[in-house]
Amino acid sequence: MAQIKPSTHEAKGHLYYYPEPSDRFKGLDPYWTIGHLALQEFDGHHEFQTELEGERVTIELTYSKSGFAPRPEDDVETRLYEWELHIDGYGERKCHFNISPRYENMRHYETGDAISLPFDHLDADEGVTVQFQGSNYEIDDIPRLLPAALQELAREAGTTFNDRYFGPPKGGRIEEIERYVRILRDWNKKLVQKGATFDRLAMLLSTEKGTKGAYKWDNERELYHMHQVRLCPISVGKLIPSHNRGRQIKSYLPEHPGNFEPSDPLYHPKIGVLFRKSLNRQNSLPWDERHDLLESLDETLLNALHWSDIPIKVGGEAEGSNSVFVADDHFSVEGRENSVPLHDDPTPRLEAEQDHLLMTVLRDMTTSDTDIVQELATDGGKDAEELSESSGYSLSTIYRALQRLDGLIESRDGHVRFVSQKIAEEIRGVVESAEQAVESAADRAARLFDID
Repeated sequence: MAQIKPSTHEAKGHLYYYPEPSDRFKGLDPYWTIGHLALQEFDGHHEFQTELEGERVTIELTYSKSGFAPRPEDDVETRLYEWELHIDGYGERKCHFNISPRYENMRHYETGDAISLPFDHLDADEGVTVQFQGSNYEIDDIPRLLPAALQELAREAGTTFNDRYFGPPKGGRIEEIERYVRILRDWNKKLVQKGATFDRLAMLLSTEKGTKGAYKWDNERELYHMHQVRLCPISVGKLIPSHNRGRQIKSYLPEHPGNFEPSDPLYHPKIGVLFRKSLNRQNSLPWDERHDLLESLDETLLNALHWSDIPIKVGGEAEGSNSVFVADDHFSVEGRENSVPLHDDPTPRLEAEQDHLLMTVLRDMTTSDTDIVQELATDGGKDAEELSESSGYSLSTIYRALQRLDGLIESRDGHVRFVSQKIAEEIRGVVESAEQAVESAADRAARLFDID
């Protein structure tokens, strides 16, 4: 028995290419050669079908206008072009490449301003940057697809293409990548229904200092159509301490879920974990770290299932999981070669920490603190001036209470509220009326949380 092996759904980033000192071509030669194919051989556009690595695909080559001015020595009268190469494979498998020139002292075509690009920091005077966006291709397949497709285009034109132009990339950046499995709808409820894993993570992490995230959902067309929890790097570290990159955990159905019957794999949801640079302060990841990233995404994904009591082992006599996962065109129900570490569910620990914080704050509250908390427990949140008026305390008293009750209530743009839904719900259970004294509130909280 082995842990289920996730598949790659989406991947987006850049690859950098330039010649080795031993190569007998210049860094821009691949760019000009593709341009010859696109403009001279195919008059700007060509689309055809062929076999690529044993798969029937459609290859399309066209071009777009860049913002780059040509160099004085280039035989180009207008702005430079970028070459657009698109591959459509089996099912929903596809990959798009934007192939763009890089050289020293690049200038904007219209303004003449200098352009700063990541390629500037590489040990090369000129070369090519390839932006890729793939769906349902594994990340290591993508650098092989590019030269293979260009070789097929050259054959289609009755010419040749230097196989050293696009060897292993010299570097690159990953901006997005998602790993996923597909599970039966009934099992999915253990992730997304009220009080389940997604709900607990969002509610508990929202009160952890330094964290940032969001819980979004869309039940408009279908219940549990799309649920996602976005986590910043610190939030992720609260769940799995060895992880430090922001990511998004999500469950989602196709755009039109009502079009599919239970016998169709697309009737059942994907569970995915997505790395995206926008969740990491706009920091992408070096290409050379892609395998470590894939491992960490798989670890997050399988642990999210594990924390939801969803079996994750397949094959042989694996309990339950052989009836959990649903194969589709790009995800196979097969085991990983090696296992990822499984961690204890972090939510009980986070909840215990918050219960301790709540008890500590309740124990030390002043009379004015108690009145303010009772006031907020009734309506959930108020503008500071409104709270001052309704509670009978001055604004200065309100703000001093905010300092003392840090971790329990907060002020955002002058609006005073509990720091999380969990705290608000617990306080409402503790403080039932404005007449309760702080001692009785603390006593009831102790019984509620089973804390001595």
